[in-house]
Amino acid sequence: MLRRTDSDDTLAIGVVADAANASPRTIAALARLRGELEKSAPDLVLTLGGMGATRTELEATLGTLGERAAWPVVALPGDLEPATEHAAAIAALRKRGVNVLDGRLVRWIELPGATIATLPGAGARERLGAADEGCQWRAEDVAALYAELTGRPGMRIMASSEAPRTTVDGEPAGELGLVPPQPIEVALHGPVSSLPSPTRSGSRDGARTVLSPGTADAVRRLPDAHTPSAGLLVLHAGTWSWRAVVAK
Repeated sequence: MLRRTDSDDTLAIGVVADAANASPRTIAALARLRGELEKSAPDLVLTLGGMGATRTELEATLGTLGERAAWPVVALPGDLEPATEHAAAIAALRKRGVNVLDGRLVRWIELPGATIATLPGAGARERLGAADEGCQWRAEDVAALYAELTGRPGMRIMASSEAPRTTVDGEPAGELGLVPPQPIEVALHGPVSSLPSPTRSGSRDGARTVLSPGTADAVRRLPDAHTPSAGLLVLHAGTWSWRAVVAK
C-alpha cells in the first residue's frame, strides 16, 4: 500500500509505458516527456511495463523519470521485464536515492479522493518475453482486485500493463479477462497501438473508461511511425481529466 494522507483536492498522475530499451534516442525522448510532465507538477508517475529487458536498461529508463524528481515512480513490470532484473534495477536506483517503487509490491495506491489498484505482468506465459522469469497474473487475481476496487470511495482506477479487450484497426486486441466487470471510473493500461488515448474527462460514474499513454519508445520498431508519448491523469473535486503528453 502506498498512501498519501494530505487533503489536496487536485492530483496529477503521469503515466508512461513501453520505452522498450535504453537507446540514446529513447532516453532523450523520456527526458523530454519528463520535462513536459513537470509542467503539471505530477504527484506520482506510473510506468506500465515494457521499460526494458535488463537491469541496465531499466535503471536507465526508470532513472530518467525518477532521478532528483519531486514525485515517486511506481514501476509495474510488463511482458518484457524479468522479475529479477526489475527488482535489481529498482534496488540499485533506490540505493542512489531515486524514489522508485516496485509495482509488484505496491498493489494499492490510496490518494485523497481516489484509489488505484495495480496489476503487473501478463496473463499468459506465452506473452512474457522473459518467460518463466516474468510476472504472470491469474484470472482470480483480477477478479479479486476489481471486486475490492469497486467498493472503494472516490475515483476507482485500475493500472495494468496489459490492456482490456478492445478493437484496433478492426482487429481484437487486449485481454477479455481485464474488461472491468464492475463499475470503476478509469482503466489505465500499456499500449495496444503506438498512439496515446485522446483527451477525455469524467466523474465518479462507473463508466469504465479505458486510457493508454501510448509508446514512449523513440526507435521505430513498430510498423507505424509515431511520436513518443505519455499521459497525464488529473483528479480534481470528484472529476478526472486525461490528456496525451508528447515528446516535443
